[in-house]
Amino acid sequence: MTLSKAIQLAADAAVVIVCIGIAAYLLRPTAARRSASAERDRVLAGSYQPGDTVAPLPGVDFGAAHKTLLIVTKSDCSFCRASYPFYRRLLSERERIGKPVRIVMFAPRGDIAGSSELLRTHGLKPDALVPYTPRDLKVRVTPTLVLVDQSGRVVDVWLGQAEPADQADIQAQLFR
Repeated sequence: MTLSKAIQLAADAAVVIVCIGIAAYLLRPTAARRSASAERDRVLAGSYQPGDTVAPLPGVDFGAAHKTLLIVTKSDCSFCRASYPFYRRLLSERERIGKPVRIVMFAPRGDIAGSSELLRTHGLKPDALVPYTPRDLKVRVTPTLVLVDQSGRVVDVWLGQAEPADQADIQAQLFR
């Protein structure tokens, strides 16, 4: 084999390796989107859906108000803490308009002290802070907001930190 043929073979091999690298790079985001989509579907499948009925929960009387907003949080959840200003606005709006709705927050049974301290620090005064265990609620992510009517039927569900459009939707549904 001559030197020029060896150089040509090495150049061809380099081009093939670069093409494989580019193809792997381009295909990787698609696989990541698929797995993120599959994870979202798994979370949704295990969570409350509109029309479901929430089983009776200790410390929560759905019949006590026209609507009840269940807010499931954890003190170590950064998205939950980032949502506290929105929750404070909901509580203020309820007081301002005098709408007979309940806002009940849930925290994991072992996290009640931490969650209670965070609520106090952020000036949040929900109608109740209820401890829960995973078997009590069909919730896979925090925060999760579940709007329930007087009979315990789920009206709507929002998963994760609410975007501004979701915040407007939550407010409209809660106070109409």
